[in-house]
Amino acid sequence: VEKVEHVLEYIEPNNLQALVHAIHFAVVFGENEKAKQRAERLGAQAAESIQDLSMILKGLSYWGDNKSVVERFDQETSLLLPESEECHQDLSQCFFYVGVAAARLKDEKSAWSHFERAQELFPNLPELAENMDDLSNPLKSEEGSWAFPLHEWVSLRFEERELEALAE
Repeated sequence: VEKVEHVLEYIEPNNLQALVHAIHFAVVFGENEKAKQRAERLGAQAAESIQDLSMILKGLSYWGDNKSVVERFDQETSLLLPESEECHQDLSQCFFYVGVAAARLKDEKSAWSHFERAQELFPNLPELAENMDDLSNPLKSEEGSWAFPLHEWVSLRFEERELEALAE
């Protein structure tokens, strides 16, 4: 956390990766106003590549601003043609974040379309298959779609304690 704050304050105030991490940490620590400010700052940044767009969508997804994820993706169509297969994972990640946002906005048709495109580009994308399974379940989970695994939200030590308590 300190390194991220140092980068943003003294080295590069608009560093996309540092902003994404700052949003993530602020959300996890319940610092919603700070997360909101960082998300707004991130959303105002220019995306010069598909990697930049992926980072921006990731940060907005951490903040939970589903509408902005979809809108930003729609604005950046010129970045959606990968120059090489090396871009496929980042492009797939973009389609995945938008699919999750669309599902959370109750637009299942769009969510499916984006998930399927993500799968075409990079079939082994973590969390993609589970989100597709959840979306196809007629008894949809109240949790809805999710862009990040549990371990990105809580510490592993906490997870281990909770699992041990459940096992007892």
